[in-house]
Amino acid sequence: MLSGVILAGGEKGIARALRLIGGEAFIECQIREMQKVCQEIIIVTNEPKLLLPVVPRSTRILTDYYPGHGVLSGMHAAFTLSKYCELFVTGSHIPYVYSSSAILKLWEKKQLSAAQAVLPVLDEEPDPLVGVYSKSCLEVIAELIRIEESRVVELLQRITWIGVSLSGLRSLDFNISITQNSCVN
Repeated sequence: MLSGVILAGGEKGIARALRLIGGEAFIECQIREMQKVCQEIIIVTNEPKLLLPVVPRSTRILTDYYPGHGVLSGMHAAFTLSKYCELFVTGSHIPYVYSSSAILKLWEKKQLSAAQAVLPVLDEEPDPLVGVYSKSCLEVIAELIRIEESRVVELLQRITWIGVSLSGLRSLDFNISITQNSCVN
């Protein structure tokens, strides 16, 4: 079982989540793709009221336990309250929606490895804001917050992870692109 997590923190995150693409909010496109493979959808935001009109009732909306630590705050809240041990994490600021096929490919790689995370890699650089993470990362996230560290790259230095070439996801990955201004089902 897989939890889907959308990090929609900050003014820019909310603005991008609510940006209309083909007549619907970007976050609606993200949720629709995640629902195909995730048994639970969680949104972490510091402005839940702004998302209520566009988010299905079945989607859980959380706020940070420890505000002020950026993405790690959102990951902490989601990892603490998720029902499942593996979480697909993405941000509402990401300029595209990963298709359910791409999410499944990342999840399958995660299930076949002992790594704590599987992340897409582009130009030999991992994208820590998208990927399938094990709930076991929560201890490391909590420690980073405790020592006042808010950089996600620090998380990658303290967990085991493997990368999946983004080019390997190319044929599967993007159902929507902001530059295309359309949503594909």
